[in-house]
Amino acid sequence: EGNEVRYDGGAIGNYGGAIIANNVTFRGNKAQTKGTDEGAIGGGAISLGIDAHTTITGSTFENNTSGYNGGAIGTRKTLQDSEVADAETRNSLVIKDSVFKGNQALGTSVDESDKLISSGNGGAIANTFAGVEISGTTFEGNSAANYGGAIFNMPYENKDFTDFYDLGGKMTLSDLTFTGNTAKFGGAIFNQGTLTFENGAQFTENKANGGAGGAIYNYGSINALDNATYPNLTFICITISYYAK
Repeated sequence: EGNEVRYDGGAIGNYGGAIIANNVTFRGNKAQTKGTDEGAIGGGAISLGIDAHTTITGSTFENNTSGYNGGAIGTRKTLQDSEVADAETRNSLVIKDSVFKGNQALGTSVDESDKLISSGNGGAIANTFAGVEISGTTFEGNSAANYGGAIFNMPYENKDFTDFYDLGGKMTLSDLTFTGNTAKFGGAIFNQGTLTFENGAQFTENKANGGAGGAIYNYGSINALDNATYPNLTFICITISYYAK
């Protein structure tokens, strides 16, 4: 609680091992407080490198902040040439029965080397990994200065920050609740990768201050299992809109 770092991972930086967190509370941690960085990750509570395997169960992320991306959790966004071949199998992130509340991606820190994306994305989670599964989890009152009030999902960038690979940015979401999250675009979720919904999700009173995608701003792919279009997705409140590529 209350940890603070100039760069990535306010409480934990996992860059090459396995972490299992059961019934842990991450509260009031801060990352990317310096203002400028190169190759920034963010992650107010946890930052994850390309070889990280992380499982989180029954845990709470509350009031964590990142000056860059990922108010609570951020993953590394670039691939080196030697990492491309196995990029989608060398890491994982599994989150079960947890709560993300009041986390913020502030957008006050700048990655001076990145020519593709701005900062301030993913109020709770900023993700590039392919092996991400989130289930039974609540996202409430998280905020991002730009994209994805709760979740920002995108593929990997190349090492020169000039283009995206068609790799990474794959998330499976099951039985989730998104309430009162805010961003400029994608009040709850901004997606440039691939989202697969299982067993439904509920979106209530999320807001896009820029006027696009109160619940979801989609610039990638959204899939549903069991041949359903959107299985049991519930949208409540007139601030919600949906944008597709």
